[in-house]
Amino acid sequence: FKLSQMFFMFSKKGNRLLVLDGFKYRQDTKGLRGLKWRCTNKTCVAYLYTDHSAEEVIMESHTKEHNHEQCSDLHRQYISNNLMQKVAEVLNEPLTKVINEAIGA
Repeated sequence: FKLSQMFFMFSKKGNRLLVLDGFKYRQDTKGLRGLKWRCTNKTCVAYLYTDHSAEEVIMESHTKEHNHEQCSDLHRQYISNNLMQKVAEVLNEPLTKVINEAIGA
């Protein structure tokens, strides 16, 4: 887990968030240039654009920087997010399989 890498996680409401350099972005609009992402901090004006597949950042706002610090509990949120995804996966599996994996059978 590195703050400098780009990755995705989900909000409490289940919406996809892009995380880059310790800041979280929500998808704002789709356009000809790609996807526009806005900072999740409601008072912040920072944004960035990715390609349509959201695999590569193609432009960051240089004139509209973040007006706040990086997310201080991002590591905790990342772990919690991954745990919730694993729980969702496990809920779709038969209970006997989950138990057998847990006890190492």
